[in-house]
Amino acid sequence: MSVGQNSRKRATGLVLMSLAFLSLAAFTLWSTRSVSQPMKSLLSFSVPFGDPVAMTITNSARYKMEGEESVREWAGLVPRGGHTVQVALPGDPVPTTYTVTLFHQMKCLDLLREDMMRIVTARAEPSAFTSHCMNYLRQTILCRPNLRLESVKNVRGSAIRTYDAVCNDWTRVYQEADRNHAAFEAWQNSSLSG
Repeated sequence: MSVGQNSRKRATGLVLMSLAFLSLAAFTLWSTRSVSQPMKSLLSFSVPFGDPVAMTITNSARYKMEGEESVREWAGLVPRGGHTVQVALPGDPVPTTYTVTLFHQMKCLDLLREDMMRIVTARAEPSAFTSHCMNYLRQTILCRPNLRLESVKNVRGSAIRTYDAVCNDWTRVYQEADRNHAAFEAWQNSSLSG
């Protein structure tokens, strides 16, 4: 056997031993992890927006103030798991609950709609949620203002025209929230059974 063949065999042996050691280490880590704790990455919230989407800004026949259909439409603006997501933080055995700003805003708009209809029909006072939502929406709009110039139909600016806008693909936010909710349900079920 030549020196080159010995070196090659030694290198191959080292690689195989390293792979065996890494495989054993990975198996040990996997088998000793708690069954009730899913991988941390499952209880996360990160939205890769990708390409922007076009949206026509106009008055809509949908999302009216009252009626059974409008109640369903407004409720559908918040994902099935609600406006919150669960995120596993390092060193914390229980995930932390956060609200997603987009969903919080949509929920507030629906609460404002409900309260307006209640006030109009029952001559009731606005709820505490109305005050919260008005301030919350004001603050979040001021924090991330849309500075686009919108054309108007008259000099007073009382009516805007339809226009096209380029937006982030908000459907991805809903998909990520649904994924997070499913992961949280799986975590809860494994915690209860473990």
